[in-house]
Amino acid sequence: MQPTKIFISYSWDSEEHQKWVEGLATDLDEYQEFHVTYDKFDLDNFSDKNLFMERAVQDSDIIIVVCTEMYKRKAESRTGGVGIETYLAIIRHWEESEAGAPSKILVVSREKYSTPFYLRGKFRVDFHDDDLYQKSLSFLIKALTRKTKLKRPEKRKSIESGSAHYNFTRVEDILRLKYSKRNALITTAEGTDFSNGNRVKFELWEVSTPFKSHFLILYPNITITHTINRFCNLLKEKKIHIPKLTLLRPAKGDESLVQKTIDSNDLNIELVELTYSEYIWEYCIDENLRNSPPIRANKFYTDQALQHLDASNESDIKSDSAIGFLTDRLLNENSYSGQLVVATGGMGKSTLCHELAIALNKKSAGENAIVLIKAESLRNNFSSEFIAKIEIRSLYDLYDLHAQINNLEEVYDRNQFELCLLCGRIVIIIDGLDEFASILQERFSLPDFLMSIHDSHQQMGRSQVILTSRNMAFTENVALDDMGIQTHELLGFDESSRAKYIRKRFNKYNKTDDLISLFDRYIDQLEQFGDHHKRIVPFFVDMVSTIFEEQLSEQGKISFEISSEDKDYACNSSLTDLIIFSVLRREKTRHDIELETREFIELFSELAVEHGEAIPCEKLREKLTIYYDDSADQLYSKVVINPLLIQEGNLLRFRYQFLNEYFKSLFVIAGILRRSLSKDMIQCLANTKDDSQQSISDVITYFSQEDIEIVHNASKEMLSKAKSLLVRDEIEPREIESIKKAIGSLLSIHSRCGRFQRADLSRRVRDLYQVAPDLDIESKIEGLFIYGDYPSLDFSNLQIWDSGFYNYENFITSKFNGTKFYYSEFSSTGGTYTSDSFDPTMFDSTCKLGDLTDTLALVEQSAKSNKALCESELKKFLRSFFKGVSFVDQKTMYMQFSGKIDKLSKRNFDSLLRMGLIELQVVKNVDKFYVISEGYQDSVHRFLNDNFIDGKIKAIVDYLKS
Repeated sequence: MQPTKIFISYSWDSEEHQKWVEGLATDLDEYQEFHVTYDKFDLDNFSDKNLFMERAVQDSDIIIVVCTEMYKRKAESRTGGVGIETYLAIIRHWEESEAGAPSKILVVSREKYSTPFYLRGKFRVDFHDDDLYQKSLSFLIKALTRKTKLKRPEKRKSIESGSAHYNFTRVEDILRLKYSKRNALITTAEGTDFSNGNRVKFELWEVSTPFKSHFLILYPNITITHTINRFCNLLKEKKIHIPKLTLLRPAKGDESLVQKTIDSNDLNIELVELTYSEYIWEYCIDENLRNSPPIRANKFYTDQALQHLDASNESDIKSDSAIGFLTDRLLNENSYSGQLVVATGGMGKSTLCHELAIALNKKSAGENAIVLIKAESLRNNFSSEFIAKIEIRSLYDLYDLHAQINNLEEVYDRNQFELCLLCGRIVIIIDGLDEFASILQERFSLPDFLMSIHDSHQQMGRSQVILTSRNMAFTENVALDDMGIQTHELLGFDESSRAKYIRKRFNKYNKTDDLISLFDRYIDQLEQFGDHHKRIVPFFVDMVSTIFEEQLSEQGKISFEISSEDKDYACNSSLTDLIIFSVLRREKTRHDIELETREFIELFSELAVEHGEAIPCEKLREKLTIYYDDSADQLYSKVVINPLLIQEGNLLRFRYQFLNEYFKSLFVIAGILRRSLSKDMIQCLANTKDDSQQSISDVITYFSQEDIEIVHNASKEMLSKAKSLLVRDEIEPREIESIKKAIGSLLSIHSRCGRFQRADLSRRVRDLYQVAPDLDIESKIEGLFIYGDYPSLDFSNLQIWDSGFYNYENFITSKFNGTKFYYSEFSSTGGTYTSDSFDPTMFDSTCKLGDLTDTLALVEQSAKSNKALCESELKKFLRSFFKGVSFVDQKTMYMQFSGKIDKLSKRNFDSLLRMGLIELQVVKNVDKFYVISEGYQDSVHRFLNDNFIDGKIKAIVDYLKS
């Protein structure tokens, strides 16, 4: 098969643009299926450029027009080579268009609004963002190979059937719920007839218990009369006798119609009709599973508006009540397989999930089971050993994980779960999908997971799932629309919704208007921290409301004030800090608590780190006893009623999930300032998944505002302690992993607290490991562990021992002159584009390379290709000075400089003079003439005639490669 001939038409805007086009031409021409005609590939000084353009436009299968503003101006004014190519391309464009087919011209847009007039009717392939180059190139290749269109679906449906169309495939699975001994008397193939307008599809099964029973199972989207007649005819043909029959169908229908049709066929069958859903729920699922577990109610649910991110009509872009909209969506059949609610921390996602579960339980009245799955449960039970056994590829996998974590006694098996879900009998609410993905990493396949939700919905159109997430960043590589996921954003309290909430909350008091006016004076202080729409996070409004209301009930003087003047602990003085500080200071005064605010913060921070959101009451009492001994009981009675906590039996919870991460951040800040590397500090740092996690992002914010030397010197001392821990004889593997991850988090915090250039950061990392900061001095580093999105470093002149690099994509772009790695581990650090100094020989055989093995192979292959290119281009250049059998002098204008090797380009000619390869022969009136230096002539002669590379030529090739 001949390759597709592609001609690239472009303008010589700038050297950068020419390099870009050259890169595009190279990327395309590397494919066997393409042959690219491109002036720098095909033209030299002896070529007829006008003939080249004419033949290129005429003979190519496809013309790629690379559009910039300059190209557009030249094309429309018909100036220069672009003008000639445009004139010729327009002729071809209209000839092909008049024949009824689109012209074979593809528009590649490098700059916005740069398409010439005659091509404006064409779809563009945009290359506006260089960071998305590979994605755009992939789409261009699809366009060139005519693979951008979706395959047209098979014709399987008809409007005339009068019902929704789904692809139900779980017939036998329904019977499997109760019957292990079953036999298909009439199979799907026998029970299907779509000829002559018939819409017939059913199966007949016989089960044994040990008494025999019979099930007629009807498929969706059929004509009932035709189907039952076909069933009766087959019974007679096969001489099957059925005294009693259970008929299962997708949805309720006219029961008398089925019975009449059977009677009209002279068959005496006692019939019971059930929907799939009724049969599964009432006869196959244990009663304990049909009852939803009790959900903890929130005393003050803060309902708010919901913006629909994928709404097609502007009138449908927002719903005033999130709980109302989602309840309706989850209890009624609709075209979406799931709902994703996005909101930042403190916006009330978890509260919404709780209230939604409660509302659905009330409305379903036992007809549905509500399953609430919370990422918090996994986070509080996280361990490497436990996670190692987990793999999430479907909705059931996540449910099974939820059941394990919460030690559920009554659990759906996979078949029960999936059938109940697709029939709409269980509703799944998943709080914190992004956290599941973050914690489980490669063990959570998001595309497969979402596809399982989609596939379930496609069976009957009744399954419904709600998901929440802090953001949509983790779904970048997943097409949510294709999965049937509708997306929404919790908006927080704007001025209107806030007023509605406040009136509702304070309406029970006398002189409501006066109270609200007074309250507004305090709540208005929060607006300076709101967004540009003056929206306020519901957490803050609720917190201030709680304090205000408590003061009202005591009939004391309202004295709420948000101020940080007296705080005695390190924090960011953000809105969150100010509210928490005010709450704790007021509690101290109100209950005469002999604790400073700092001690409160330390107490809550330790509880958050050690126990998460569910804190056993006895653990609080133990801690108070350790710290305050005789006054512990009195303190306990005062602390346990703090408005930041909620008591539920023997457990204490932070009022909001938001607070757990907040107190962890204060714990880390205080730990770094104290240069502590306690067991809890190590675990807190080790559990960090990424810098966007609140407990770490707040730490980075804090130290970014301080002198960088504070975090640098603290990190230096803490790293030294960590390395000492790693060499202890009694240390366990689990502890080793935690310390490594803690080191990685500490390095990440350090790097992001200062705006370092690579060299500066590299010097600082050397200093952290107490070696000479000078990058030119050979040194040795042990115990360097880097995770995730860490900047590239200059590893030059370093021996790196007993270290690890995990998901560190910038590793291969680092600098490695004179670098050597020993006993080090690499995981998910490979890639295609390495730095020039990346050297496969720098890895000792003691290293575990992981996917770096593939990178090393690519680098070695690339090095060979680069060497061959340098030799080829060098020969072209040297032949400028060798004619026939002897050397000649030459002017620069006739030298064959390289467009592919920069060091052989005209602008680097002086470097060739300095290295002695070329020397000035004579200066004449017309020009300067140069020759190959006498000391190089023998080497050049053997290189050009015998392809022999001696030491001198090798040195030149090595120079060109470097």
